[in-house]
Amino acid sequence: MRRCTMFVSLIGLTLLFSVQGFSQSGTWTTKAPMPTARGPALGVVNGIVYAVGGQDNSSAVVATLAAYNPVTDSWTTLAPMPTARGNLSAIGVSGNLYAVGGCADNACSSYLATVEAYDPTTNSWAAKTSMPTARRSLGVGTISGILYAISGDQGPGSLPVNVVEAYDPSSNTWSTKAPIPTPRAAFGVAVVNGILYAIAGYNDAGVSYAANEAYDPNSNTWSVKASLPAKVTGAAAAINGIAYFLSSPSLWAYDPTTDSWSGQTPEPDQRGSDVAATGGALYAIGGGTSSGLVATNEAFSIVGPQGPPGPPGPSGPQGPPGTAGSPGPAGPQGPLGPAGPPGQQDLWGRWAHKDLRVRLGRQEARFGIRS
Repeated sequence: MRRCTMFVSLIGLTLLFSVQGFSQSGTWTTKAPMPTARGPALGVVNGIVYAVGGQDNSSAVVATLAAYNPVTDSWTTLAPMPTARGNLSAIGVSGNLYAVGGCADNACSSYLATVEAYDPTTNSWAAKTSMPTARRSLGVGTISGILYAISGDQGPGSLPVNVVEAYDPSSNTWSTKAPIPTPRAAFGVAVVNGILYAIAGYNDAGVSYAANEAYDPNSNTWSVKASLPAKVTGAAAAINGIAYFLSSPSLWAYDPTTDSWSGQTPEPDQRGSDVAATGGALYAIGGGTSSGLVATNEAFSIVGPQGPPGPPGPSGPQGPPGTAGSPGPAGPQGPLGPAGPPGQQDLWGRWAHKDLRVRLGRQEARFGIRS
């Protein structure tokens, strides 16, 4: 996350970095546009993306607040911020949206230390203790309910300050922390596993940075991490333990576990915008193009690696019986069976045969027939 700024202020500072040959792990889709074209700061509270303040196409700073619901892909206009401003930063902390710092006019002739909190449950704003150091184009992050305001500058032509200040909403007080090693403005901030990462940025002397520095609130120390592959301005947010940095149209992903960067699918439209992450997606909303400010809303949906196969499912019900098959061909003749037992002698047959021969002999003799 970062401050809002107009795209025209980034021309000549943003270096486009080709991601050809890098892995692509997500896709961009167009969502419902903001109700008005402007360059807001973005913050997330309870899964709702809030677009607050910024500049419009009349070059005026605005106090507008609109809420985007990713589930319904719809916008709602809410109570305006008490202090209209641009180049501010916004972040959700403990159920409230905080608008921090910025400029009182488009020329930033007056930069602000103002902090105002929006309560979504009452649709109302409340003034909070101002930052000790007024600034614009700063980075903000939250860890364990504490808001961190990092670096930024104090208007056109000024070099960034190295200030890091922490705000505790429970006591409405600020405290000073270890300064950032590389002061900068227009940079990205992402928090991963309790560590805050300040990524890239520039100063008003025309110098851009690729520096990636990590702040540990437990030790109140900074450490140097792998630099972004390009010296650019941009915005950042974290999803599932990965920090995503957008310098439109280029998008990179930083993995703290390997301290390495990879190129991602480029944004379809080139513009300077803030980003916010919720529900596994990165949202780039509004911002400026070479022809003016826009209301465009695009989401980068993260595609994770394929998981292992699941366990086999239960067996299905037994199917119906099959139909009877046709009769098979006749089998071959079997072997000859064993001989049966000897039959019983037929005494009657032998006597009858003898008697017949006797009678035939008598007949032959009677008629003179010789056999």
